[in-house]
Amino acid sequence: MGLFGTITGLIGASKKKNASKQAQAAIEAKLNEAIGTSNNATNLIRGDYATARGVLDPTVTAMGDLIGINGDPAAQSALDRLKASPLYTSLFNTGEEAVLQNAAATGGIRGGNTQRGLAEFGADTFAKVIQQQLGNLGGLAGIGMGATDASAAASTNNMNNIIALLSQMGQNKARGITDRANLTAGMWNNVGGFADSVAKSFIPGGSAFSKIF
Repeated sequence: MGLFGTITGLIGASKKKNASKQAQAAIEAKLNEAIGTSNNATNLIRGDYATARGVLDPTVTAMGDLIGINGDPAAQSALDRLKASPLYTSLFNTGEEAVLQNAAATGGIRGGNTQRGLAEFGADTFAKVIQQQLGNLGGLAGIGMGATDASAAASTNNMNNIIALLSQMGQNKARGITDRANLTAGMWNNVGGFADSVAKSFIPGGSAFSKIF
């Protein structure tokens, strides 16, 4: 290989190395952009489900209070609040009025049967309100659990996407390093070949000028 050929080879290899770096940087930029997009999408999903997730903890606590697993004071407080709620008072007042009207119509408004009827109606109504409240809380808990599961699934998918993208980025870096290492090795091989040809040109019987050019 002559001097000009060696110089041309070195310039060409250098340009290839620069092109390799630019290509690697461009790919990494796109992969980082993809990671950012995946993170943004996941944050958007989690934000959309935030309100639904937020009902889970207080709902489970309220259910625990009503069924007594959070202690007697918490249970009593929950029952007192429910008994004072508009739902119970409205149902009880409506039913009480019906019982009293019936008793008045039959002439037994002050009788023991009326008092027992009112007491039984109040207890039955309260039991129904408790069951209805537990059902409502269970429905809310289901919504909260669904939102939590959906958010967890989005986070898991995002993690898997990022792992895959980072793996691609690592492979891209390794490929770029290997390519540039091969180009560097080729450059030095060209220099070495040129040096050998120069050395051989000084062997007796050879022409240094013709070997170089």
